[in-house]
Amino acid sequence: MRKIVLAAAVTTSLLSISVQSHASSLVSLSGMQYFAKNCEKRGGTSYVSNDQGRSMQPYSYRDIASTLKHSKTTALLEASMSGQRATEADLDKYLAKNELAEANKMESTGTLRCQR
Repeated sequence: MRKIVLAAAVTTSLLSISVQSHASSLVSLSGMQYFAKNCEKRGGTSYVSNDQGRSMQPYSYRDIASTLKHSKTTALLEASMSGQRATEADLDKYLAKNELAEANKMESTGTLRCQR
């Protein structure tokens, strides 16, 4: 019985970490999408870096929107499979609430740049 309880506790913890990891990635993708959309509205090109701006790669709003859509679908599927109740509307509301702060954070750390 103890082994079953321990296994259940470990599994629950791992699932929670997995869902939290998806949430963090989704917030980052949402921030990138928000940033790219605003950059393109101003006539610029969005760039992303994984080394604080030393090397930048261009990306488009449409590319990141497609990636975000796929990632949201995956996160919702995994949440459903782990017994969590989440809807796309709830997820969209959460992401909309956090995307501006995430975009600002990523820009200030040199991860995102808009160039005209």
